[in-house]
Amino acid sequence: MRNVLQVCWATIAIAASAAAADPAAPVAVRGLVSLVDDVMVPAPRAGVIRELAVKEGDQVEKDVLLAQIDDEQSKLEMNAARVEREAAEAKGESDVDVRFAEATHLVAEAEHRKGLEANQKVRDALSDTEIDRLKLAADQALLRIEASKHERRLKGLDSKVFGAKEDLAKLDVRRRQVTAPMPSIVAERFVRAGEWIEPGKPIVRLVRLERLRVEMFVRVAEKLPSEIVGRPVTVSAVLARDRRESFTGRITFVSPLVQPGGDYRVWAEVDNRRDGDQWLLRPGLEVEVAVAP
Repeated sequence: MRNVLQVCWATIAIAASAAAADPAAPVAVRGLVSLVDDVMVPAPRAGVIRELAVKEGDQVEKDVLLAQIDDEQSKLEMNAARVEREAAEAKGESDVDVRFAEATHLVAEAEHRKGLEANQKVRDALSDTEIDRLKLAADQALLRIEASKHERRLKGLDSKVFGAKEDLAKLDVRRRQVTAPMPSIVAERFVRAGEWIEPGKPIVRLVRLERLRVEMFVRVAEKLPSEIVGRPVTVSAVLARDRRESFTGRITFVSPLVQPGGDYRVWAEVDNRRDGDQWLLRPGLEVEVAVAP
């Protein structure tokens, strides 16, 4: 479409009125209607197109499903990640190892204390080596408590890791649902259901006709850019059976570059309107533009 517009521009003769030399005089030129919003919606993931939910001419709202890329494997990976997260959370919430280590420490500490008491009652009832072994067991049990608490904290972090993995899997599932980024009309479809598509390849082309752009050229010798930018415009289009319709808008862009021959490019954004369920102003139409002084 853009190439067609460029070819059309090469054939359009743009001329400003002689009165335009007066800064207070209106400017009347020819213009070409083009799109403001023209989006090629790409495939975010590789896969088979399981469903193509729209056809050419359909009007779609934002976030409406356009196409579904096969997501069977992605859903299995998402469920596996969910189970891993739940298992990690259950392990992190459990304090069985900590309580077992604390109980073991109490027993080892009691045995060490009883060994000391036995030696106080009966000299050399237990050898120094045995007393040292009992003390070592009590110290090891105490360290095991700290180790169990640390392991519990690590299991809590594991649940976050698996949670992030689940989030990535959910994102992959969502990315296989191709949705409309804006309210628009389906202008073209580039694939069919059952075809394989690579990431970045276009699935559909969406356009908006509520607001269109009218591109034109103005002679720098007749109107300075500062006299054009931001000015209101009236666009007149000749439709079927010589029906003439007018539309209003405003100059939103003035090119900083001057073309060979002394013209500079400007465009206006114009509000379109419907006739029944169809838009009146269409991209590709050649129109007359009156720029207010």
